[in-house]
Amino acid sequence: MKNRLIKIGLIGGSINSGISHIHFSALKMDGNFEVVSGNFSTQKKNNILTAKKWNIDKKRIYNSLDQFIKHEKNKIDAILILSPTNNHFRDLIKTSTIGIPIICEKPIASSLNEVKKIKKHFNKKNNFLAITFNYTGYPMLREAKEMIKRDMLGKLKFIQIEMPQEIFLKNKKKDTKYIKSWRLKDGYISNLSLDLLSHVYNISNFLLEKKPTEITTNFASSSKINNKNVVEDILIWLNFKEKLRGSFWVSKSAIGNKNELKVKIFGEKKSLEWRQSDSENLKIFENDGCLKIIDRGSSNLISSQKRYNRYRAGHPTGFLEAFANIYQDIYNAIINTKNKKKINKKYIFDLNDAFENMKFLENVSKSRNKNIWHKIK
Repeated sequence: MKNRLIKIGLIGGSINSGISHIHFSALKMDGNFEVVSGNFSTQKKNNILTAKKWNIDKKRIYNSLDQFIKHEKNKIDAILILSPTNNHFRDLIKTSTIGIPIICEKPIASSLNEVKKIKKHFNKKNNFLAITFNYTGYPMLREAKEMIKRDMLGKLKFIQIEMPQEIFLKNKKKDTKYIKSWRLKDGYISNLSLDLLSHVYNISNFLLEKKPTEITTNFASSSKINNKNVVEDILIWLNFKEKLRGSFWVSKSAIGNKNELKVKIFGEKKSLEWRQSDSENLKIFENDGCLKIIDRGSSNLISSQKRYNRYRAGHPTGFLEAFANIYQDIYNAIINTKNKKKINKKYIFDLNDAFENMKFLENVSKSRNKNIWHKIK
């Protein structure tokens, strides 16, 4: 039976958006979504060019959010918000009045107070909202999650996640044009936290299903990018219950790293290592000194499933496919919502996840460079 297409309208995501091409491509990959309309940009020229690129009827592009809502509320099945982070709060509150499912790029807001207001508003409306934390779509991270859940690593001792990038320091004259102006204005919660640390915390919570109880942090700021004093580097040490410890590192000034996401998890029986630059392989270290490497072609718990093998192992998949996996999960959730069936939330991130994520970022800001253990409240 052919899947029912979900007709989707976009807020943001114009051709000059860094991530829009990935979202458009991921939406189309499994034939579940059709982008039919949008308020892609406040600039008319960018709106027209975006619609032309993705073959969207020019009569269904709008130069304002209000126009989009007025004309599209009865024509589409869902909304995808890809506007800049500092617009998410406004866009979510306004579009929630339509009463249809909403998908939003992470994070859904810039502060914990904004998330609380969104949560209160959406709970009244009883709207469906899914957040695209895309890295959890990688099959081998889902494999690691299942191994941890089945206690195959034994008692967990330490988790280490790194997400260093180099954009703030490498080829400044050439590359700073790709740094949006809104990213150079830190609020109480830094853009580095909203951009990268939100992913790192999400991955940790996704894998462990445990929240840290206390943290200590070290921040470094920069004045080298357009003379702005923005946070460029954050180190965090974490304590969880049951003597589990951890460390997070995010940076935008680590020369030699394009986006070197790395996850290590240490248990008493085994440890795991996964790198985005080698995303097809999950390394498993045994306590007898042996190293085992598995990929999608192995007889695995999760990653050998047909849905993760659009083409057979040996032909690498990656970032785009991880996004498509997230969208496949969201598609199933929206269809079940429309049919009033129970949603499988195993891979869906909702308002509760957004709240916990932002609460962690808020606590990180509270503990900034205090050199003491800060209890998370």
